[in-house]
Amino acid sequence: MHSQHGLTPRLKPLSARRSTTLSVLDIGTSKVVCLIAELQPAEALTTLKGRTHLARIIGIGHQRSHGLKGGAIVDLEAAEGAIRQAVHAAERMAKVEVQSVIVNMSGGRLASQHFQARVNVRTGTVTGADVERVLETASAHGVSPGRAVLHALPTGYALDGQGAVIDPSGMIGEALMVAVHGVGEDEGETPNHVPRSQLVRIIKPRVEEVVELVRDRLRAAGFAAQAGRRVVLTGGASQLVGLPEVTRRVMQGQVRIGRPLGIRGLPEAAKGPAFSAAVGLLVYPQVAHAEHFEPRGQRAFAGTGTDGYIGRVYEWLKQGF
Repeated sequence: MHSQHGLTPRLKPLSARRSTTLSVLDIGTSKVVCLIAELQPAEALTTLKGRTHLARIIGIGHQRSHGLKGGAIVDLEAAEGAIRQAVHAAERMAKVEVQSVIVNMSGGRLASQHFQARVNVRTGTVTGADVERVLETASAHGVSPGRAVLHALPTGYALDGQGAVIDPSGMIGEALMVAVHGVGEDEGETPNHVPRSQLVRIIKPRVEEVVELVRDRLRAAGFAAQAGRRVVLTGGASQLVGLPEVTRRVMQGQVRIGRPLGIRGLPEAAKGPAFSAAVGLLVYPQVAHAEHFEPRGQRAFAGTGTDGYIGRVYEWLKQGF
């Protein structure tokens, strides 16, 4: 796995004469997908516009996500288990070992409440002692005159400002913060049963709000006339009942559900919009030349370097896989 920290990593150009094997990994909140494909050079007439190679799936593995929230890794051990299972399943099917991989993932941040505490990580890697220290500090802050803290329940950790971390042990960083809710609770979890009608009342306004936000952003950028006429919905959320109708009404344009195209060997279960991101990673090396790449030896964003969240995730993937 090779990377230039900063802007888009510089990819090795695909050979116009030889086939190559490509591995991709889509790390999402709901599922982790690993695809291994053989990319074969093809004439322009036999491929979709902009593509230079035909892709044939030779290995696929997907697992339900664990250790992720809002697209961000919050539990390294749980996330590693899900990723390893997906990668190993694809390797067994393809009968090859993954040497390098193109990864797609998003980030998230948890907003904390109640009282908080922050300590410096002594060794650069979070240990159990660091976690104990930050919890003790939070408990001390939560003590008011005449009262004692019976239970300090962490609602979330943050590492170097990156929130939504469930278990920071083993992660690399400098500043560890915890948000604590000082209250007791029963051992058993109370089941949450929500009527469908209540979900509809909550989800429908939010969907409309998101689509309206997209419309307004396009208008503000001056692209509403060009980009707003035809809308392609993709990803697992695009399967939400009624989403195409809402989008069509708000955007006042043509709307369709996008599905992976031009890829051979995809099983029927992977031909839906939920696998579009993973399949798109197979297309990416064919069109990467159109992107802006980071100049060699230059770092554009500190947040994407080794000291940022993305950098730490990259190093973890590099060391573990």
